[in-house]
Amino acid sequence: MDEALKVNVQPMLVDTLVTFEEAQLASRRESIEGSLVVYEERCTELEEELKQSQHTLSVLRREHDNVILAQKLKLGDVVRVVCPTCKGSGQSPDDVTSGRVRGSAFEGAALGGEPKLQDTRDRCKMCSGNRYVIYERFKG
Repeated sequence: MDEALKVNVQPMLVDTLVTFEEAQLASRRESIEGSLVVYEERCTELEEELKQSQHTLSVLRREHDNVILAQKLKLGDVVRVVCPTCKGSGQSPDDVTSGRVRGSAFEGAALGGEPKLQDTRDRCKMCSGNRYVIYERFKG
C-alpha cells in the first residue's frame, strides 16, 4: 500500500480526546486534515476512473450484443424487419385516434399554451427507437 494512503489515526471518543493536551490535539488534527486531503483527491481520481470504466463497459456490452446479433443474422436464426409500428422512423407514431396529433405545433394552442415541438426522446415502444424489430426465424 502507498505510504501516503496509510492512516495512523485510531477512532476515539470525544470524552477521551478531551483529556489530551492541546499540543496532542493539534497534532492529531493536523494528521487527520492531511489524510482528508489525500483521501479526497484519491476519491476524485477513483470516481473519474470509474466513470471512464463504466463508459468503456457500456460500449463493450453494446458491441458484444451487436456481434451476437450479426452472427445470428448471418446464420439466419433471426430476421431484422422494419418496425411495423413506427415504419422505421424510431419515433412514437402520432396519436391520431384521439383527434389530436401529439407533438404538433397546434397542441396546447386552444389552452393558450406555448406550441410544443416533438420530443426527440419520444421513442417507439415496440422497437425502442431502433427502427427495426428482431424476429426469430420459424424453423419447422
